[in-house]
Amino acid sequence: MAVTDAAFLTLLNQLSGETRRELLGIWDALDDYGDAGASLFYELARPLIEASAAAAQDATTGYLTSAGVALRAPADPIFAADAAAKAFDPFDRLARNLASGMTWDDAVAGARSVVNSLGSDAVFRSTRDTIAQTSYRNGEWKRRLSGGCCQWCMKLSNVTFDFASQAMFGHANCRCVPLPVTPNMAARNASIRRAEGFDPAAEERYDQGQARSRLRRSARTARERGRQAADELVTEQDPARRRRLEQRVDAWNVRAEAADRRLELMDT
Repeated sequence: MAVTDAAFLTLLNQLSGETRRELLGIWDALDDYGDAGASLFYELARPLIEASAAAAQDATTGYLTSAGVALRAPADPIFAADAAAKAFDPFDRLARNLASGMTWDDAVAGARSVVNSLGSDAVFRSTRDTIAQTSYRNGEWKRRLSGGCCQWCMKLSNVTFDFASQAMFGHANCRCVPLPVTPNMAARNASIRRAEGFDPAAEERYDQGQARSRLRRSARTARERGRQAADELVTEQDPARRRRLEQRVDAWNVRAEAADRRLELMDT
């Protein structure tokens, strides 16, 4: 029996919720938010995030097969690895928050919100990437909206794409995904737009040139950060900081490779 869009999205939301709860549990149990805490969080969170992203990829290819979409390749593990490589992001946010003059409590709360995002993005971004990477052209594609979505996603929900890779874009906490067009998708998206108070005058256009520029910047930034961490590693003597820098080098390299792969998908 075919898996419905609704059942597929329900599964993704459940997986995302479980991942977010487990990651927040790890974060809340930390005794330290310095280098030692960052390394410990990375070691505990990374395999959890990668497993969740891989599960989302498996669910996605299962859904696509059920929906009759021809698959051109197995799901690429780089996208699950990329999701896991972001496990240092809460600590980067904490450092920026403190540098901007936030109080400690507010800075930690802001970093905790990034932990929550990691659980959501591990599932939904990996899903979008996998749909784009594995799917042949299969008629028409549209982005299926989720409840609570933003104006940017809503203004793009009427756009019809020839390829899933044209609709793989997203943002932090984005739960919208490109799916083959079904008879009820337009009505469902319209219902969400009405419920969210969408401005119908918003421009229904997506600039893929800007998306490519963002991905190129992401790849360039990741490589620069990786080189910086590698340079620091050469002279660092403290074992805890060496371990964190080694983790950083690996994570930035994965993020650069994943950005390159997304650029390839947008150009094919």
